[in-house]
Amino acid sequence: MTAGSNLPPDLLPVADAVLRDFSAGLEEPEGLSRICEWLEIDGWDFLIADLGEQNALKLGYIAQLEFSDDEARYNLDIPKEVEVQDADRLNWARQRIDYAQSGDDTYLLASLHAYQLIGSDGSNAFLGCLIEVHGQGEPVCEWWGLWRTAEEFYDAVGDGGYNWVTPQMGEISDQVILSMWQKPKRRRKKVRVEVVVGHIVRQPDLDTLVNLVNANLRFGSGVAGAIHTAAGAELEQYCRRYSPIALGEAVVTPGFQLPNPYVIHARAASYINDDYPEKYLDLAITQALRVANDAGIKSMAMPAIGTGVFKFPPELVSCPADT
Repeated sequence: MTAGSNLPPDLLPVADAVLRDFSAGLEEPEGLSRICEWLEIDGWDFLIADLGEQNALKLGYIAQLEFSDDEARYNLDIPKEVEVQDADRLNWARQRIDYAQSGDDTYLLASLHAYQLIGSDGSNAFLGCLIEVHGQGEPVCEWWGLWRTAEEFYDAVGDGGYNWVTPQMGEISDQVILSMWQKPKRRRKKVRVEVVVGHIVRQPDLDTLVNLVNANLRFGSGVAGAIHTAAGAELEQYCRRYSPIALGEAVVTPGFQLPNPYVIHARAASYINDDYPEKYLDLAITQALRVANDAGIKSMAMPAIGTGVFKFPPELVSCPADT
């Protein structure tokens, strides 16, 4: 944790105003974004001065991707005729957790940083930040706002167990792992799939369009550019509240000026630059279907996500077997 006296002179009055607003109960004080921008560039060394003190293991995300009997059976070479036991589940889960905690995959183990902001009158608060590294890309900062203490920030990140904050939350128990184990999927109603050659933003009879996004949900080219152009500037502005999103994650937003009520934004992996790209593709499609179901969406137009700048072979995108 680093003291906010490291701020440049032009930001000191901004910090005073931010702290006054925070003390008055304002959750997102005006001017806070300027301090965050400075920390991401010129103040980076001050932001990461507490590197290694607390980390957030994406336990819920690992569970979604890996905690299943199928994964345990495949990776532990358990014959099909042999039933998977809790001991097998824990064995496989511990392997995945140990790998993530080793730091070899910095996306699964994010670092937590509490930057202490100090006002000229001695008032203070902690600016929370979760930093991830996605594949070969640059670090991505996820800002969590202001907190009275660093411990409150750590508790908020770990609330619900999706992020397991270490060492704050201690060891991950067997009971926690088994409670997050993915249940076998039941057979669902049949879904009709049509292959259409056409323009994705000219499908007015469908409830939603699926848009492939980057971590920050920024405006892009190709299909994403066409969707954003047709939806208007309100869509990109609305998306900022969800930034950044994880590999394989999906969120739903209004369609704004589109004829479709909704847009689902899903993040797949780069086939060239990311590890396990096929799994993340499958998860992105699965999550897009899940959020559609949760929103009561009955029909969607889904492009061949990942076949553009993400370089996925078309045959992989057309047949995501697990989905």
